[in-house]
Amino acid sequence: MSPGSWRPELMDDPAVDPEVLADSHDHLAFLTIASGARRAIWIHARALLPRRGPVRIVDVGAGGGDVLRYLRLRLEGRLTLGLGVEPHAATAASASLRCRGLGGLRFTRADAAALPLPADSMNLAMINMALHHIEPRARVRALAELARVGGGRVLVTDLTRSILNRLGARLLSATIWRGNPVVRADAPVSVERGFRRSELVELARSAGLRDVRVRGLYGHRLILTAGGGADGP
Repeated sequence: MSPGSWRPELMDDPAVDPEVLADSHDHLAFLTIASGARRAIWIHARALLPRRGPVRIVDVGAGGGDVLRYLRLRLEGRLTLGLGVEPHAATAASASLRCRGLGGLRFTRADAAALPLPADSMNLAMINMALHHIEPRARVRALAELARVGGGRVLVTDLTRSILNRLGARLLSATIWRGNPVVRADAPVSVERGFRRSELVELARSAGLRDVRVRGLYGHRLILTAGGGADGP
């Protein structure tokens, strides 16, 4: 896809109806749970996090905050900061409302390619199902930013671009998701903007990530990890 042809998905429109956006996050959160992706994120995050002590995590493109809420639960009080970063203030405000009362969870508006965080300030930097939302020319920089703030410990999950996923997205858009105009329109586009394993590896290497591993999840998603387990920062 040429840079000039890039268009944001409906979910990325700052003028999207907040109620429709919240409903779309619910749809996607359910899929993350049902597909086993949420548990896979926890398993791979745990391998990168310190075994003891407080934990700080940044999640770029956190959506409704469902992954951060789940990690907070699994970390049993150790998560002192779960920071969700969104490109639009309205999305960050929506996530803040949905996670109101949950200590340690915060949401802010920021550019994924210029995170307002000091180097090595987080134990883990994640981007789950959001890398394909970033304009292609900014993806390497966004991954480099994750590595910078996460001390090299990075976790990425995203869609696998495949014929099967294309068919699945069209089927879901025509059935379960037909009542939500955002998910119905965005799902096929998201699959087309997904990745093959080699593409994700190349992006990570271009961003300077180390100890990169990419694994498949039931053929529909890819999970990339970089960096090793640590007891810091």
